[in-house]
Amino acid sequence: FATVSGSPTRRETEEITQIWWSGLKNALYDVNRFVIDDNRILLLLKDGSQAFEIKDFLVKQD
Repeated sequence: FATVSGSPTRRETEEITQIWWSGLKNALYDVNRFVIDDNRILLLLKDGSQAFEIKDFLVKQD
């Protein structure tokens, strides 16, 4: 799970996390994204060994 900081609307969360998802896909991570709340998403990883690398990427996002 990942939480978008602030108080984004569901649409804003979709837009922001689409950018994250695109960056991860471009870096060749096999990940799927599901918006589950106005500010929360579920990331489904095909390779769990990449979880910490993806977490580090997400923590660096503004």
